[in-house]
Amino acid sequence: AYEGVGERTFHELLYLSVANFTSVGLSDIAPILPLARAVGMLEQLSGVLYVAMVISRLVSMSVLRRS
Repeated sequence: AYEGVGERTFHELLYLSVANFTSVGLSDIAPILPLARAVGMLEQLSGVLYVAMVISRLVSMSVLRRS
């Protein structure tokens, strides 16, 4: 429920955070302030790095199992 300039509910902000972290890129809610945009970029970057770390861990486990 939008109630004015920049006011969002906790659930809307959680939705934005999860959409950023998973790099889905949904744009129905967008950060306006520069600090909020910076936090959104950090979430996107950390989400991509998390997926890369999980994949690299799985690959290393499969290589170790074959040895």
